[in-house]
Amino acid sequence: PGVVDVALLEPGNYPTKPRPPLGAAGTAETGALLEAQRLAEYVTGPWEVDPALVQPISFYYSPGSIALLPASMDLVFTPKSEVSNSLMRHGVINGYAAGRWVKDQRSLTNVVLRFADPATAVGAAAEAGRSNPVPPDSSSVPTLTPVTIPGHPDAVANSYTWTDSTKNLSWTTVSSFTARGPFVLFQRSEVVGPVDVALGLIGKTLDLQGPAIDTFTPTDPAQFATLPRDPSGLLALSLPVPKDGANLVNNLTTGAH
Repeated sequence: PGVVDVALLEPGNYPTKPRPPLGAAGTAETGALLEAQRLAEYVTGPWEVDPALVQPISFYYSPGSIALLPASMDLVFTPKSEVSNSLMRHGVINGYAAGRWVKDQRSLTNVVLRFADPATAVGAAAEAGRSNPVPPDSSSVPTLTPVTIPGHPDAVANSYTWTDSTKNLSWTTVSSFTARGPFVLFQRSEVVGPVDVALGLIGKTLDLQGPAIDTFTPTDPAQFATLPRDPSGLLALSLPVPKDGANLVNNLTTGAH
C-alpha cells in the first residue's frame, strides 16, 4: 500500500519521452501565427479593466482569447463589413484578441492588430473607425454616432444602439480604433445602459494597453519563418497535438500574463 510499481503502469499510446526539438517555423504563415501567439503576453485582459468581466466571449471555437491571422479576422470582425474590408485593404499582418462579459450587462473585447508600419496603422485606424461594422446587405444596418474616448482624443470611435428582442434588452455598442506605432488597438464594448459606461471601459483599456504594447518587440516579417516553434521547450515535454489537429489556440505556450 502506498507504493507504485512503475514497471506495471501502462501508458497506452501516449508518448513517455520528450520529442526532439521542434525547430523553426519553416514558413512565413506559421511564423506569423507564432508571432501572434507572442502578442498574448502584451494584450490587456478585460478582467484587468473590470474585475467582473470574466465570462469568456466565444471566438468561434476559442473561448475568451485567440491569436489572429488575416484569414481569421472574421472571428472578431463581421465578414464583408466595411470594418473588415478596410483592415484587409491596409494589409493587417496578425493580431491577438481577448474578450469577456457579464451576462446581459456589459462586455469588452480588446484586440491588438499589427500592420506594416506606423503610417499604415494610422490609415487603418482612421478608416476602420469610421466604417460600419455590419455588412451593407444586412437587414439592419445601424447609424453610427461619432464619440470621444475619455483621455484618448486620438482614438477614432463610434457608437450605435440595438435591441435584443428575445430578452427585451437595449444595448449600446462602442467601437474604437487607435494607432500606436505599427499597431492598431481595437476595443468593442457593449453595455445595457448609458454610453458613458462603454466609453469608460474603453478609456481604461487604452490606459493599460498602450504602455503594454510599447514593451513588445515585433519580429521583422521577413524573419517569421525562423521563429522557434517551441521557444520555451515546454511543447517538446507535453503530449503532442494529434496530427492535423493544430489550430489557432493549441500547440502553443504563453507567458505568465
